Amino acid sequence: MGLLDIFKRKPKAEAPSTQIDILLRDTDSLAATVETLRNAGAGDADIPVTRPVVDGVVEVLALNAGPSFQLMSSAHLDQQGLSYDAARDIAMARLRAAAADLTVEGGGGRYRARFTPDLDLSASFLLTTETWLDLDALDGPPVFAVGTRVSIHACGANDPDSVAGMKEIAAVMHAESVADPVANGRPLTPQLLTIKGGVLGPFDA
Repeated sequence: MGLLDIFKRKPKAEAPSTQIDILLRDTDSLAATVETLRNAGAGDADIPVTRPVVDGVVEVLALNAGPSFQLMSSAHLDQQGLSYDAARDIAMARLRAAAADLTVEGGGGRYRARFTPDLDLSASFLLTTETWLDLDALDGPPVFAVGTRVSIHACGANDPDSVAGMKEIAAVMHAESVADPVANGRPLTPQLLTIKGGVLGPFDA
C-alpha cells in the first residue's frame, strides 16, 4: 500500500461516548443557536439533530464532557459511529440511572423535582417519570409545569386548585426565564403537559 492510499483511507470512528445526555429545548432558543452556527459557516451536518416532543419543545442530544453541553449534530454521530437512536439509548440509560439523585419535594398531591447536580437536565426527567414519580400520590393523570429547564412541577388533573396553580407557575416561570435566563434558568414552555398512553403531550384542562 502506497502513501497515497494511506491518505485516501477514511478515519476510523471514535469510540462511542458514554457521556451523552438528552436535553429538552424550546424551539425559539434552539433556532437562535442554529442561526449563530449558520452565521459562523456551519453546514447541514453541523446543525444539532432534534426530535419534536410537543409544540414548541424538542429533544436534542448533547455531549457532556466539560463545563458545558455540546449539542450533537449528524457529524458528531458519524464520528462516533452511532445512529440517533443508539445515542439516545445511551442518554436515556444515563437519565434513568441519574434519577436516584433527583430531588423531589412537596406533598398533598403537589410536587417539585430538581436535578441539583446539573439543573439544566431537570426537565429531561419528564422522559423518565416512571423512575421517580409516584402516580398513586396524584389525584388523576399527571399534569406538569415546566416553564424552565431547571425544575418540574407536578400535580393531578383531578385537583382543579392545583392545576390552576400549575398554570400560574408555568406562565410566570417561563416569562421570568425569557427575561433573564441566567438568573432564572433557560425557558422551556408556558403550556402544561401530561402523559397519555406513555407519551408526553399537551394538557387540555
